[in-house]
Amino acid sequence: MSTEIWLAIARGLPRLDDPACFPRWAFQIVQRRAADWVRQRLLARQREAAAAADADLLAPAPLTPAEPGDDVLALREAISRLPAEQQELLHLFYGLERSLHEIADVLHLPLGTVKSRLFSIRELLKQQLKAPRQ
Repeated sequence: MSTEIWLAIARGLPRLDDPACFPRWAFQIVQRRAADWVRQRLLARQREAAAAADADLLAPAPLTPAEPGDDVLALREAISRLPAEQQELLHLFYGLERSLHEIADVLHLPLGTVKSRLFSIRELLKQQLKAPRQ
C-alpha cells in the first residue's frame, strides 16, 4: 500500500502550487487512501457476513445434532495445549479457511514459513493423539 501512496503523491506533484504545503498535502493523500482501505475492508467484511448468513439460511439443517466423538474431543484438547501463535495459525487456516498466501500476508511471514509451521503443528498433533492418554 505504501508504494501506491507514493505513486499517488508523485502523480499529484504537478498540481501542488506551494512546495511549503507538501507535508500537509501529502498527509491528506495518505489519510484519504487509508480511509478508502478501511472502508473497503469494512464492506468486504459486511459482504462476507451477509454471504455467511445467506449460506446458513440455504444450508439444510442436520437431522440430529451431532455429538463430538472421542477423537474430536481429543483433538480439541490437544489444540488447546498448543501455544497461542500455533492456535492462531490453525484457526486462520482451518477455522476461517484462509489461503496460505492470505495467512502469510496477515502474519507478515514468508509463504514457506507458514507452510512449514502448519506442517510442524500437524505433526505435533499427530504425535500427541497417538501417545497413550494418562
